[in-house]
Amino acid sequence: MGTRLLRCCLLIGLLLSAMLPPIVEATPKAAPLVAIYILAYDNRLDSTMNLTPYYDATLTSITNATVGQPDLTAIVLADLAGMNDTHVRVVQNGNVNTLIGLPDIDGIIDSNLKEYDVTDGRTLGGFLLWAKSSYTGQNYTLSYIGHGVPIMPDIEISNLSQPERPVSSVNLPPLPTRIGANADVTDHTLTTSISGYNALSPNDLALALAIAAPIGPRLAVLDVLMCFSGSIEALYPLAPYAEYLTASPNYAFFDPTMPGNALLGLNSNPNPLQMARHILDSYHNQLPSSDHPRILSVIDADQLNNLKTTWDSASNAIYTNLLNPSQREVTRTALFNAYLESRKYDLTYCEPSDWELNAPDGLVDLRSFAHGLSQSFANLNPQVASFAAQTRDRIRNNSGNPMVVVYRLADNDFPWFDPTPTQWIFDGLNPLGLDDDAAGLSLYADLQGLSVAGATELSWQAHWYHDDDTQPDNPHPLAFLADVTHRNGWDEVFQEYWRDIEVQTALCTPSLPAARDQSTPRADISLSQFNPADSNLAVNESIRLSVMLNVTRAVQRSDLCFEVVLNGTVVFTDSLMLTKLEAGSQRIYAQKIWQPTTAGVYSLRVVGDGGQHVQESNENNNVLTRSLNIAPTVPRRPMLIVKTSNNLQLSNSPTVTLNVQQQAGSGTPVSRVIIQAYQYQGNAANPRLQTPVLRATTTINQPTLPTVQLSVAGLDPGAVVLYVWGYSSNGYSLIPAIVRLNYAPLPATISQNQKHIYRFSLKRDQAQAFRLQSQFGNSNLHAWEPYIWTAPTQQSTSLGLDQISYNPTPLAGEYIVQVSSSEAGRYLFTAIPNPPAGRNFETITSKQPRPIFEEPIPFLPIDQLFIPIVQR
Repeated sequence: MGTRLLRCCLLIGLLLSAMLPPIVEATPKAAPLVAIYILAYDNRLDSTMNLTPYYDATLTSITNATVGQPDLTAIVLADLAGMNDTHVRVVQNGNVNTLIGLPDIDGIIDSNLKEYDVTDGRTLGGFLLWAKSSYTGQNYTLSYIGHGVPIMPDIEISNLSQPERPVSSVNLPPLPTRIGANADVTDHTLTTSISGYNALSPNDLALALAIAAPIGPRLAVLDVLMCFSGSIEALYPLAPYAEYLTASPNYAFFDPTMPGNALLGLNSNPNPLQMARHILDSYHNQLPSSDHPRILSVIDADQLNNLKTTWDSASNAIYTNLLNPSQREVTRTALFNAYLESRKYDLTYCEPSDWELNAPDGLVDLRSFAHGLSQSFANLNPQVASFAAQTRDRIRNNSGNPMVVVYRLADNDFPWFDPTPTQWIFDGLNPLGLDDDAAGLSLYADLQGLSVAGATELSWQAHWYHDDDTQPDNPHPLAFLADVTHRNGWDEVFQEYWRDIEVQTALCTPSLPAARDQSTPRADISLSQFNPADSNLAVNESIRLSVMLNVTRAVQRSDLCFEVVLNGTVVFTDSLMLTKLEAGSQRIYAQKIWQPTTAGVYSLRVVGDGGQHVQESNENNNVLTRSLNIAPTVPRRPMLIVKTSNNLQLSNSPTVTLNVQQQAGSGTPVSRVIIQAYQYQGNAANPRLQTPVLRATTTINQPTLPTVQLSVAGLDPGAVVLYVWGYSSNGYSLIPAIVRLNYAPLPATISQNQKHIYRFSLKRDQAQAFRLQSQFGNSNLHAWEPYIWTAPTQQSTSLGLDQISYNPTPLAGEYIVQVSSSEAGRYLFTAIPNPPAGRNFETITSKQPRPIFEEPIPFLPIDQLFIPIVQR
């Protein structure tokens, strides 16, 4: 299995246990362990870091972990990369039940609520309030999984980049004046934000936990599986609501099967600390031992308050020194020396960036930094040195005294995404000592900055790193910075340190390629057969670019980019994210249609794996170029728009009436229509992969449009894909029209142990039923909701009449309905109502729904190779 920042596992089991219908309203149920998951997978669809393609693997791993565990309930809140797709699923003993609607901010189910901003505290609080009220347990765990931003203030991320706003305090570093690379953050689809995306702040997560805190016991473990979540600033406000916190102060590597693997055996641990250790052990053991340097920590939440008190005392003493003119410069030097000697975590994302954990990174390991302060202030100010030493020992010690970091796992290595690798070191050379180790709890201490064009540039967090709630752009400062026992804390030290020094700030968030495959032997991606092959093309022609993608072994994630250039100007581009590519060759089509408007010789270019997701055995065969002449005028090829006459998805008749229309301006009228009918059969190597098989080709001469009658009597019951081509005096269609339907004759014949699979595209909140009447033998009915291919979400196995009903459907997407039988028989299959097709006009796509139905590769042989099944 290849390794990557976002790895995906393809080995998914099929569990055929009985399922319940979707939940309309939950009633309280008792379970010793309730594991709650918030999957913040709402990222940009075109992003290399988009988590949505890994949702089905994540859900499957959690589902499989509950099998045979009656005392375990998993509640999964998933927010995917689109609008109106947020949903809640309750998983018990391998059964997945989907909530109709979402909990509102009061924890009451609203059947009309379909989208969350999973960075909003009140929204998440309502969900947690519903979850804990509906499913009572002896222990609760909460895992928040998504992209993170270090030390995010309690503001919308769009407010980070508005330098035109006046700054009311001269002591604060300025707003960002330079904008760099911005990766995906926690939530991308927001209806209220002008930016369209946001990041989770510690304050919002704390608010959510506070709303649900009165219900049930305190969380046993709060697992924040996000990059840079292990800072004292992020964890401190969460401490009252959990006994233990698990987090990483640096990059958090993720595999979609990690949540389920950590859930396995979790409820057998007798106390919260062992549960937290179990989660980290599972994560650490699953991740590769090379190329993924990491540090993971278990934090005793009850110790954070005492740590803050001690650190505030140290900070207050440092601040007093800074205010003394005679001590100011030596105090700054002592701070800077401690900073230089401390372990670092990455905070240099703007160019010129580096992947070293070293100065000028502005995140320090708090224990390491405190140890440095205890030494640099030993002679300068013994009081500071004493408080710093106390801070150090409160975090980790060998004396047996209570400490904050009660368990940590670290792996020194070289990060796979560093082009000039430098080893990341979390454990020092002394195996018995602690002072040269990173403890696994970070602090913002940007005390060097980056030299850019002669100026000192700090990270963007600098402007919001204060506790002054009168500032209009930061009305809810980080709770850790609040002055409790002293008037001045670490934020005042930071501001005073940089006072009278001209600085600027820059807005950059972590931006990495999604993955590079490190396994041996390495995969190789190459390109060939760059189409269109036809050279007789003209302006305004509808052209779909395609290329043959050749992969030597399975690849979980890659990308492809088409580009067209005329006279040095890019006139067309289309980027595609590709997931779960099987070994072999497959034709990949651009998602967009290119229509040249100017005659001339165009340069066409296609680049494979430009995002460097796969570390290949040969990196020099990923680019293919060619030229294409576009003439001023050439007779245009026919373009067809085709749908079933009633636009319905199920045909119980052996004759399908098609509505075929020729696009206006697409040449002379068609004199022939060619229809290819594809069906699916299981792939022996991968049971989840449904391979298209050409079952019939029908040629209709001199058709009378728009009505075309097509016989499907020779096809098997199940899903059908029609590719419809037109022919005129100008030639054949360049691309086919596509019609998707299901064929179920009345009656349908099924053989022993056979399965007939139907595919229905349904909208959310749609009333839908599927009915199966066995005429001979006994057939059974199973259905899967979108993204699920473990146990069916519903099944009906009674004698005679079976029915599966959605009232309404909990999600939009593809529903799989299967008819199976252990004996030969006949059945009547109907849909009530017969659902209309979602789109009238489809184009070829390279994206694959789940379960994976491969798209047929369009091909149009020369005339004499066609075997007319029906000749009219």
